[in-house]
Amino acid sequence: MSVQVGAIRFRNPIIAASGTFGYGLELAHLVDLNRLGGLVTKGLSREPIDGAPAPRLCETPSGMLNAVGLQNVGVRAFVEQKLPALGKFDVPVIANVFGYCLEDYVEVIRTLDAAEIRIADIGLRRPTLDDVFLTLTGHEAEQKESV
Repeated sequence: MSVQVGAIRFRNPIIAASGTFGYGLELAHLVDLNRLGGLVTKGLSREPIDGAPAPRLCETPSGMLNAVGLQNVGVRAFVEQKLPALGKFDVPVIANVFGYCLEDYVEVIRTLDAAEIRIADIGLRRPTLDDVFLTLTGHEAEQKESV
C-alpha cells in the first residue's frame, strides 16, 4: 500500500516519527529500516545542541515527562556522519528542522538541499513555559533552591 505526498512516493504509510527514532541508525539493529515507508530524523538545528542537563525523564502516575532540550548533532555533522550510513538503506529520509531565527532555517534547509534531502519537516519554535510565564506575569520564572 504505497502513499504519495507531493512528488515523493512512500512504499507504505509507516513512517518512523521524529523524536522517537533518533536519526534512524540507533534502531537499525532492532527494525529493518528498508521495510519502513519513511524515516523522520530527530530535530536538526544549524549548530549542535547539548540539550538539557540530567535528569531528563520523570515517571509520573499518568505517564512520563521529558525535557531533552532538543539535543542534536547539528545539520553539518548529520550530513557528514549520519546521512552516509542512512544512504545504505532504501528508505526516504525526512529531516526535521528547527531554528530560532529565519537565518537558522535558511542555513539548515540549504545544507540539506545540497545533500539532496528531498523533504524537510519544519518545526517552528514554540514558546517555552518560561516564555509563557514571562508573557502572562511580566516576570522571569524563578526556581526555588528548596524545590
